Amino acid sequence: MDPASAIGVAASAIAFLEFTYKFMAAVHTIYDNRHPEYASVEDTSRKMKEWSAAFIAQTGPPPLEQVPLVSLANQCSIMAADIIRKIERTKSSKRNAIAVVLVALRTVCSKSDILKLQKDLDSCRAQLHLQLTMTQSAKAAQDIRRLEASSNALQDILEESQECQNQAHILRALEFDVMGKRFDEIDTSADGTFEWIFEDSAGQIDSNPRLELGFKEWLQDGGGIFHISGKPGSGKSTLMKFLCTHHKTMDRLKHWSGDKNLVFASFFFWKPGNELQRSLLGLVRTLLFHVVAQCRDIIPEVFKEFWQPSEYSVWGTNPPSLALGSREIMNAFNRLMNNENVFADHRFCFFIDGLDEFEETYQTYTALLNSLSDWMRLSQGCVKICVSSRELPIFLQRLDGRQRMRLQDLTQNDIKKIVQETLDQEERAVQLQTLNGYEWDELRGEIVNKAEGVFLWVILTLKALSEGLHAAESIRDLRRKLDSIPKELRSFFNFILDSIPEDQRKKALCTLMFAMNQAQIRSPQLPGSCYLLERASPLLYSFLDEYIDDRDFVRNLALQPTDAADLERRGVIANAQIAGRCRGLLELRRTESYKSGTTIEDFDSLRYRVVFTHRSIPEFLDDHLSTGSQELLAGFDALDACIQTFSAIVKTISFLPGYEYRNRSKMRLSLLIDHVQRSRTCSTRHFESLDELDKALYLRQSEIWDNFSDVSWLDFSSHIGCSFHEYVAWKVGKCPRILQDLNGLECLIHALTPVVDKIRIEPERVMKTLKTILSAGVDVNRVPGNSRFIGHKAPWQILLTSRRDSSWMYMEKPRRRCYWDCVELFLEFGGDASCVDEKWLDHLLDDNPGNAQKILALLRITEQDNSVDMAGLIGRDGSTSD
Repeated sequence: MDPASAIGVAASAIAFLEFTYKFMAAVHTIYDNRHPEYASVEDTSRKMKEWSAAFIAQTGPPPLEQVPLVSLANQCSIMAADIIRKIERTKSSKRNAIAVVLVALRTVCSKSDILKLQKDLDSCRAQLHLQLTMTQSAKAAQDIRRLEASSNALQDILEESQECQNQAHILRALEFDVMGKRFDEIDTSADGTFEWIFEDSAGQIDSNPRLELGFKEWLQDGGGIFHISGKPGSGKSTLMKFLCTHHKTMDRLKHWSGDKNLVFASFFFWKPGNELQRSLLGLVRTLLFHVVAQCRDIIPEVFKEFWQPSEYSVWGTNPPSLALGSREIMNAFNRLMNNENVFADHRFCFFIDGLDEFEETYQTYTALLNSLSDWMRLSQGCVKICVSSRELPIFLQRLDGRQRMRLQDLTQNDIKKIVQETLDQEERAVQLQTLNGYEWDELRGEIVNKAEGVFLWVILTLKALSEGLHAAESIRDLRRKLDSIPKELRSFFNFILDSIPEDQRKKALCTLMFAMNQAQIRSPQLPGSCYLLERASPLLYSFLDEYIDDRDFVRNLALQPTDAADLERRGVIANAQIAGRCRGLLELRRTESYKSGTTIEDFDSLRYRVVFTHRSIPEFLDDHLSTGSQELLAGFDALDACIQTFSAIVKTISFLPGYEYRNRSKMRLSLLIDHVQRSRTCSTRHFESLDELDKALYLRQSEIWDNFSDVSWLDFSSHIGCSFHEYVAWKVGKCPRILQDLNGLECLIHALTPVVDKIRIEPERVMKTLKTILSAGVDVNRVPGNSRFIGHKAPWQILLTSRRDSSWMYMEKPRRRCYWDCVELFLEFGGDASCVDEKWLDHLLDDNPGNAQKILALLRITEQDNSVDMAGLIGRDGSTSD
């Protein structure tokens, strides 16, 4: 019987015993010839019988320790029944009732029987109390165990929650906004292409006699580094994307991993992208993110210094966001590669596309290949890597030729399929095939053979031939055009540019240069972005002719939304001009995922992004436009064109209410400012164009935001371009009043952002920006009040409290130096020493920056206004006396 049930039975037994005592007292009263109430005796006897019967029925088959109690209940029940029966018989008699009861009782049991019953009763009572005490103790112990178990379970849940928060904190620190952008932008392979890689191992080996294993066999049983080499435009990136998403890749890798956990990660180098898209740090950071996302249990070993789940709370505040530096990331990856415990349970496969697109200022391809070799050596067969690259000598020499596949030697059937499907869509091609099938098939075969495995050459050639088909040219004319197309890509690009009519060439080259500048503007992926504000929107290109004809056109453009028909017309014209002028070097890619973000529902002609057909094209243009087209490009400022065309969009479309549109337009301005700053060729003209854009955005958004008046130019330019001191100085010089009152505090606090938020900084530029603002008279000690944009702390307080951040110890030395330089600058401009406490001074003395003595001296200058005993605090180490 469980403790709870036993306690219920024991409680009933105690109640029964208590009533039994009352019954025995009544019996003794009769025996002792006292005179109890007749009705009382009868009532007590009846209740005794009921209690006994109920108790016996409740207990069922009694446990050993309750047998005496049940026996007592039986005896009491019999006694009570006999007394009741005797009383019932005498109720109508004239005899004395008490006498009758006494006689009845004495016939039922003797005095000795009653004494024995009483003794048994005492024994049962004592035994029952002991049993009840033990049972209650057992139940209490069981309740305690249950409570402990619940408490332990809750503690486990809380600890697990804290660990999950710590894991998420680290993953967020590793992730960056363009991590998967290159992968997403690569074209998906045409249906039915590249399937041979899982089927035709013999063909792969035939193309490279040194190849020991076909690709599918390498996935399943091989190791080391498998190299997919190829010419530019041969489809390497498209193949790598195909492999990364194909179920057969995962199926064969799982066979290789066996009973160990398979961890798969990929990275696609992208030279035109930002630093993380083309560097070793970006590679390691991406791989590390995907690895720990799949194997969160290894985070405590890989990120030891950041594994502090006890600091996280389910309900309270959590540590500030992590800012992982390059050193911390590289150290974490090295721990992963050196951890035998991890390799005991896991196997890793990495796909890395575009080794030739790796680019770092102080690193070479050799450094990249050395890193890959180190990973192979440390993993002892638990890591293998598939890489792709152009056929540069260093990759052909350093990577094992026994595990290399030349892509252009294996894609003839894929190219044949693309040629056939593309030409079959042309009505004129169908006619020619019907009229002269043999010659037509021969022409298609020549295209495939001349391609030599280069998909880009095929795509551009088919576009050139398509123009001939639209002009109803004969097969002979088409063959003549095909013969004139060079096989080598750079020569082909020159051929394309030379084929542009003379009257269109200037605008074509301006369009291509404009596209190159647009591609260089940083553009983080934002979910639900408004496609009309995208850097590659055809609407931007629709204003390009107007800029070429008049470099000040946007200043004369009215701030007046146009109607849907005009926007659609602009889109149609821009798309036609891009296709006609650029001859396939630029292409339009559909952007189904974007919303319009304007009051007008949709524009089919504008739902595209303008992009280069292949990344080798901007490489060619970078050289060609800077050397061979200077005369045609004279007077065209692509940087200024980027700003003015975006200003034109702002002036001609209506904004919808909502934070998405406001934030997107604000981000576009900030990115343009950043682009101008990075160009290092900025001029007053660019500042004036940015100013015009700023005004247009301000007026446009103030139409839909009632409180937009409290958002100034400073909220834009200082948000990301805070270290663009040339622009800040120009703006302040042009309009000093923008730093008055709250505006000045906004600007100063935004300018502090790179220091206190640990984003990427150029210390010298940050200091110049801060000095420009402070020189205008902004008070570092002023509290901004209730500004919802910059919080409730004075700039000086923000700077001081940022030093207490727990991630300070992991901060790089240049950022630390910049911090202490900012402290010195703020003190020179009146920073209040009373805000400094002993703990902050401990940090100063521990770090001991080069300007420590000067900071201490500046603190002493303001000692008379200081609530802290500066003399005592500063002089305690005896090293700072005057």
